[in-house]
Amino acid sequence: MKNIIKKSLSVFLVFAIIFGSAAAGFGEIDFKGVDFSGLFAVKAKAASESDLSFYLNDDGQSYSVKDRNSSMAGELVIPSTYNGFPVTSISEYAFRYCTSLTSIIIPDSVTYIGNDSFYNCDNLKSVIIGDSVTSIGEWAFYDCDSLTSIIIPDAVTSIGMCAFFSCSELTSITMGSGITDLGNQAFDGCDKLTKINIKDLAAWCGIDFYVGILDNAGLYLNGELV
Repeated sequence: MKNIIKKSLSVFLVFAIIFGSAAAGFGEIDFKGVDFSGLFAVKAKAASESDLSFYLNDDGQSYSVKDRNSSMAGELVIPSTYNGFPVTSISEYAFRYCTSLTSIIIPDSVTYIGNDSFYNCDNLKSVIIGDSVTSIGEWAFYDCDSLTSIIIPDAVTSIGMCAFFSCSELTSITMGSGITDLGNQAFDGCDKLTKINIKDLAAWCGIDFYVGILDNAGLYLNGELV
Protein backbone atom coordinates (compact mmCIF):
# COMPACT_ATOMS: atom_id res chain seq x y z
CA MET A 1 0.00 0.00 0.00
CA LYS A 2 2.87 2.38 0.84
CA ASN A 3 4.36 1.83 -2.62
CA ILE A 4 1.04 2.61 -4.27
CA ILE A 5 0.73 5.84 -2.28
CA LYS A 6 4.30 6.85 -3.16
CA LYS A 7 3.66 6.12 -6.84
CA SER A 8 0.46 8.17 -6.83
CA LEU A 9 2.19 11.11 -5.13
CA SER A 10 5.02 10.98 -7.65
CA VAL A 11 2.62 11.10 -10.56
CA PHE A 12 0.72 13.98 -8.95
CA LEU A 13 3.90 16.00 -8.29
CA VAL A 14 5.21 15.51 -11.83
CA PHE A 15 2.02 16.78 -13.40
CA ALA A 16 1.67 19.57 -10.83
CA ILE A 17 5.11 20.85 -11.77
CA ILE A 18 4.46 20.54 -15.49
CA PHE A 19 1.10 22.23 -15.56
CA GLY A 20 2.06 24.71 -12.85
CA SER A 21 4.96 25.83 -15.00
CA ALA A 22 2.67 26.27 -17.97
CA ALA A 23 0.21 28.28 -15.90
CA ALA A 24 3.00 30.48 -14.60
CA GLY A 25 3.73 31.68 -18.10
CA PHE A 26 6.64 29.55 -19.17
CA GLY A 27 4.83 28.79 -22.41
CA GLU A 28 3.99 25.51 -24.03
CA ILE A 29 5.92 22.51 -22.83
CA ASP A 30 7.22 20.04 -25.41
CA PHE A 31 6.60 16.45 -24.27
CA LYS A 32 8.30 14.95 -27.31
CA GLY A 33 10.77 12.27 -26.26
CA VAL A 34 9.59 12.23 -22.66
CA ASP A 35 8.89 8.71 -21.42
CA PHE A 36 6.15 8.57 -18.78
CA SER A 37 5.79 4.77 -18.91
CA GLY A 38 7.77 4.22 -15.73
CA LEU A 39 5.23 6.23 -13.75
CA PHE A 40 2.42 3.84 -14.57
CA ALA A 41 4.17 0.49 -15.09
CA VAL A 42 3.18 -2.39 -12.82
CA LYS A 43 6.31 -4.27 -11.85
CA ALA A 44 6.24 -8.06 -12.05
CA LYS A 45 6.66 -9.75 -8.68
CA ALA A 46 8.87 -12.78 -8.13
CA ALA A 47 6.62 -15.82 -7.89
CA SER A 48 6.09 -17.52 -4.54
CA GLU A 49 3.55 -19.66 -2.69
CA SER A 50 2.09 -16.51 -1.13
CA ASP A 51 0.85 -15.47 -4.60
CA LEU A 52 -1.48 -18.47 -4.76
CA SER A 53 -4.96 -19.06 -3.41
CA PHE A 54 -6.36 -22.51 -2.70
CA TYR A 55 -9.72 -24.12 -2.05
CA LEU A 56 -10.55 -27.20 -0.07
CA ASN A 57 -11.80 -30.03 -2.27
CA ASP A 58 -15.05 -31.87 -1.63
CA ASP A 59 -13.23 -34.71 0.10
CA GLY A 60 -12.20 -32.26 2.84
CA GLN A 61 -8.69 -33.71 2.79
CA SER A 62 -7.00 -32.09 -0.22
CA TYR A 63 -6.62 -28.71 -1.90
CA SER A 64 -6.64 -27.30 -5.41
CA VAL A 65 -4.77 -24.26 -6.67
CA LYS A 66 -7.61 -21.87 -7.40
CA ASP A 67 -6.08 -18.54 -8.41
CA ARG A 68 -2.90 -16.46 -8.35
CA ASN A 69 -1.43 -12.98 -8.35
CA SER A 70 -1.28 -12.18 -12.08
CA SER A 71 1.86 -10.05 -11.68
CA MET A 72 4.00 -12.94 -10.43
CA ALA A 73 7.12 -13.56 -12.49
CA GLY A 74 9.97 -16.02 -12.98
CA GLU A 75 9.92 -19.56 -11.60
CA LEU A 76 7.05 -20.91 -9.52
CA VAL A 77 7.26 -24.11 -7.51
CA ILE A 78 3.72 -25.18 -6.67
CA PRO A 79 3.65 -26.54 -3.11
CA SER A 80 2.79 -30.18 -2.54
CA THR A 81 0.83 -29.39 0.64
CA TYR A 82 -1.31 -26.59 2.01
CA ASN A 83 -2.67 -26.35 5.56
CA GLY A 84 -1.42 -29.87 6.18
CA PHE A 85 -3.25 -31.45 3.23
CA PRO A 86 -1.92 -32.43 -0.23
CA VAL A 87 -2.39 -30.16 -3.22
CA THR A 88 -3.93 -32.52 -5.77
CA SER A 89 -5.08 -30.37 -8.67
CA ILE A 90 -4.70 -27.12 -10.57
CA SER A 91 -8.07 -25.55 -11.27
CA GLU A 92 -9.19 -24.33 -14.67
CA TYR A 93 -7.96 -20.82 -15.49
CA ALA A 94 -5.68 -20.84 -12.43
CA PHE A 95 -2.67 -19.33 -14.25
CA ARG A 96 -4.35 -17.99 -17.38
CA TYR A 97 -2.51 -15.01 -18.90
CA CYS A 98 0.37 -15.13 -16.40
CA THR A 99 2.64 -13.74 -19.07
CA SER A 100 5.66 -13.14 -16.79
CA LEU A 101 5.98 -16.71 -15.57
CA THR A 102 9.00 -18.46 -17.09
CA SER A 103 9.04 -21.79 -15.27
CA ILE A 104 6.52 -24.01 -13.47
CA ILE A 105 7.29 -27.03 -11.32
CA ILE A 106 4.22 -29.16 -10.59
CA PRO A 107 4.69 -31.48 -7.60
CA ASP A 108 4.06 -35.22 -7.47
CA SER A 109 1.01 -34.63 -5.26
CA VAL A 110 -0.94 -33.17 -8.21
CA THR A 111 -3.03 -35.61 -10.26
CA TYR A 112 -5.00 -33.23 -12.49
CA ILE A 113 -4.12 -30.14 -14.53
CA GLY A 114 -7.36 -28.31 -15.32
CA ASN A 115 -8.73 -26.88 -18.55
CA ASP A 116 -7.14 -23.57 -19.61
CA SER A 117 -4.94 -23.64 -16.52
CA PHE A 118 -1.83 -22.19 -18.20
CA TYR A 119 -3.61 -20.65 -21.17
CA ASN A 120 -1.50 -18.02 -22.96
CA CYS A 121 1.43 -18.04 -20.53
CA ASP A 122 3.52 -16.90 -23.45
CA ASN A 123 6.87 -16.57 -21.64
CA LEU A 124 6.68 -19.99 -20.05
CA LYS A 125 9.87 -21.77 -21.12
CA SER A 126 9.92 -24.75 -18.79
CA VAL A 127 7.22 -27.01 -17.35
CA ILE A 128 8.02 -29.94 -15.09
CA ILE A 129 4.97 -32.15 -14.64
CA GLY A 130 4.85 -34.27 -11.50
CA ASP A 131 4.89 -38.04 -11.77
CA SER A 132 1.36 -38.46 -10.34
CA VAL A 133 -0.52 -36.36 -12.92
CA THR A 134 -3.02 -38.58 -14.74
CA SER A 135 -4.92 -36.03 -16.82
CA ILE A 136 -4.08 -32.80 -18.64
CA GLY A 137 -7.18 -30.76 -19.45
CA GLU A 138 -8.35 -29.11 -22.65
CA TRP A 139 -6.46 -25.99 -23.74
CA ALA A 140 -4.27 -26.38 -20.64
CA PHE A 141 -1.10 -24.99 -22.26
CA TYR A 142 -2.62 -23.22 -25.22
CA ASP A 143 -0.37 -20.61 -26.84
CA CYS A 144 2.55 -21.15 -24.47
CA ASP A 145 4.75 -20.14 -27.35
CA SER A 146 8.07 -20.03 -25.48
CA LEU A 147 7.85 -23.70 -24.52
CA THR A 148 10.39 -25.75 -26.49
CA SER A 149 9.98 -29.24 -25.03
CA ILE A 150 7.67 -31.16 -22.74
CA ILE A 151 7.92 -34.48 -20.92
CA ILE A 152 4.64 -36.29 -20.28
CA PRO A 153 5.01 -38.67 -17.30
CA ASP A 154 3.96 -42.32 -17.50
CA ALA A 155 1.03 -41.75 -15.14
CA VAL A 156 -0.74 -39.46 -17.62
CA THR A 157 -3.52 -41.36 -19.40
CA SER A 158 -5.30 -38.51 -21.19
CA ILE A 159 -4.37 -35.22 -22.82
CA GLY A 160 -7.34 -33.00 -23.61
CA MET A 161 -8.35 -31.36 -26.86
CA CYS A 162 -6.02 -28.51 -27.90
CA ALA A 163 -3.98 -28.97 -24.71
CA PHE A 164 -0.78 -27.74 -26.38
CA PHE A 165 -2.38 -25.99 -29.33
CA SER A 166 -0.26 -23.19 -30.83
CA CYS A 167 2.86 -23.85 -28.76
CA SER A 168 4.73 -22.51 -31.74
CA GLU A 169 8.29 -23.08 -30.41
CA LEU A 170 7.69 -26.65 -29.25
CA THR A 171 10.20 -28.93 -30.98
CA SER A 172 10.05 -32.17 -29.00
CA ILE A 173 7.64 -34.19 -26.88
CA THR A 174 8.48 -37.17 -24.71
CA MET A 175 5.35 -39.26 -24.32
CA GLY A 176 4.80 -41.45 -21.29
CA SER A 177 3.74 -45.05 -21.80
CA GLY A 178 0.41 -44.56 -20.02
CA ILE A 179 -1.33 -42.39 -22.65
CA THR A 180 -4.55 -43.94 -23.94
CA ASP A 181 -6.43 -40.85 -25.10
CA LEU A 182 -4.88 -37.96 -27.01
CA GLY A 183 -7.44 -35.23 -27.67
CA ASN A 184 -8.21 -33.78 -31.05
CA GLN A 185 -5.75 -31.06 -32.10
CA ALA A 186 -3.80 -31.50 -28.87
CA PHE A 187 -0.60 -30.41 -30.65
CA ASP A 188 -1.95 -28.50 -33.64
CA GLY A 189 -0.18 -25.25 -34.42
CA CYS A 190 3.10 -26.67 -33.07
CA ASP A 191 4.74 -26.01 -36.41
CA LYS A 192 8.31 -26.62 -35.18
CA LEU A 193 7.50 -30.00 -33.65
CA THR A 194 9.99 -32.42 -35.20
CA LYS A 195 10.47 -35.15 -32.60
CA ILE A 196 8.09 -37.35 -30.61
CA ASN A 197 9.92 -39.63 -28.19
CA ILE A 198 8.26 -42.82 -26.99
CA LYS A 199 9.39 -45.76 -24.87
CA ASP A 200 6.75 -48.33 -25.79
CA LEU A 201 5.66 -48.80 -29.40
CA ALA A 202 2.78 -51.11 -28.48
CA ALA A 203 1.44 -48.52 -26.03
CA TRP A 204 1.77 -45.79 -28.68
CA CYS A 205 -0.14 -47.87 -31.22
CA GLY A 206 -2.92 -48.32 -28.66
CA ILE A 207 -3.51 -44.59 -28.24
CA ASP A 208 -6.75 -43.13 -29.55
CA PHE A 209 -5.28 -40.10 -31.31
CA TYR A 210 -5.59 -37.95 -34.40
CA VAL A 211 -3.18 -38.57 -37.27
CA GLY A 212 -2.22 -34.88 -37.59
CA ILE A 213 0.32 -35.08 -34.76
CA LEU A 214 2.72 -36.88 -37.11
CA ASP A 215 2.40 -34.40 -40.00
CA ASN A 216 5.84 -32.85 -39.41
CA ALA A 217 7.32 -34.84 -36.53
CA GLY A 218 9.37 -38.00 -36.56
CA LEU A 219 8.55 -40.81 -34.15
CA TYR A 220 11.52 -41.97 -32.07
CA LEU A 221 11.55 -45.20 -30.05
CA ASN A 222 14.26 -45.08 -27.37
CA GLY A 223 16.16 -42.54 -29.47
CA GLU A 224 15.86 -44.36 -32.79
CA LEU A 225 13.68 -43.10 -35.64
CA VAL A 226 10.81 -45.53 -36.27
